[in-house]
Amino acid sequence: MALPQVLLKTWIWTEIVFLGLVVLYTMVFALNNSDEDITLWLFLGKEPRMNVLIALLGAFALGALVTALLRTVISTVRQMHTARERTRTLRLEREIASMRTKANTLRTREPE
Repeated sequence: MALPQVLLKTWIWTEIVFLGLVVLYTMVFALNNSDEDITLWLFLGKEPRMNVLIALLGAFALGALVTALLRTVISTVRQMHTARERTRTLRLEREIASMRTKANTLRTREPE
């Protein structure tokens, strides 16, 4: 067996063990916090009591949503910047072509 094969198998087993530990930790966390309630402040005068797991799931979902929106905004701003650069480049190329056309139409002075 070649060394790269051994390294590949070691890497795969490391990933499997790590994933198993994450799943085990998640299960223990859920079991320990399944009966815990918290008071969550949402707005002025509104403080509902809810399960910790539901609050964590909501926070995770909200974080994922904000991350997706932020990436979309950054991508849109980058596209707008690229479009501006492209428009500027095209305008400059047209101006240079116009200048060259005008320069070609000018007559040079005959040497005397």
